[in-house]
Amino acid sequence: MYLVTIVVITAYFTGYGYIEPFFQQVAGLPDDAITFALVLFGAAGLVGSLLFARLGHVTLATFIRFACAGIAAALLLMAFAATGGEVSSCLVCVLWGACGVAVQRVVQRRCHQMRARRCEAR
Repeated sequence: MYLVTIVVITAYFTGYGYIEPFFQQVAGLPDDAITFALVLFGAAGLVGSLLFARLGHVTLATFIRFACAGIAAALLLMAFAATGGEVSSCLVCVLWGACGVAVQRVVQRRCHQMRARRCEAR
């Protein structure tokens, strides 16, 4: 779990730092479209949190697998989104943002569970 957390969160924030230059230089999107895509990226985090709240009854391992697969799919689709224009770029950002925050919620829940077990053991 710790390794997955380190790898996914590092990749999430590293990739986020390259979205704007990628959309400018590779996709050739205008600045207002890039800003809109980044706003959607952030707003999609709410979607990821809501999905986790609704589907939190599934095992955390299953949920994190789907969330990591969503991040991987978004990153793989970036190349296609660059040639697909503004709409496809925004959709990829929504997928990436939602899944990225969902991973963070899984890690947060797991930390709370571990903390509760430690408190009970005392």
